[in-house]
Amino acid sequence: MVTRYNVLKLVEQGKTDTTICRALQISTGSLAAYKAHLTRNDEWHQADPLQPYINGSGRFIVIPVEKARRLDQSKTRQLVEILAEVDVEIPEKIDVSYVHGRTRSENHKASLERIRRRVLSLIKKGETPEEIYTRFPESQLGTVRAIRAHYTMGHYD
Repeated sequence: MVTRYNVLKLVEQGKTDTTICRALQISTGSLAAYKAHLTRNDEWHQADPLQPYINGSGRFIVIPVEKARRLDQSKTRQLVEILAEVDVEIPEKIDVSYVHGRTRSENHKASLERIRRRVLSLIKKGETPEEIYTRFPESQLGTVRAIRAHYTMGHYD
């Protein structure tokens, strides 16, 4: 989603395809796919400006605490006013190590297994690496590349 949003912004700025591909480190084929997706879904001028800040679950906007603490007093006050206006509940304590009945480690392993199954399925369907990469968010591309590399070395049946 972040790449799609970045493609949209660069196109709106009038950047050339070559410049966009270099800036985002994507192929011209991937760029064409992103542009087609934006046009097809009528999102060209309706992209969500919050998208780059939304976490993977799509439920939260993520603001790293260390970056929020660097804001000057005026901006900190504005941020607090915004959070109060959108009625953000401030929990006493959030236990992020235990989600949906599993520990963080168990959730991570389950997530990796889902990604592995999906990548292997796409490889077996004959999709090119570029086609496979466009199907995953940027945050998972390292994992996807590692799975492809292990597949080419014969680690999977």
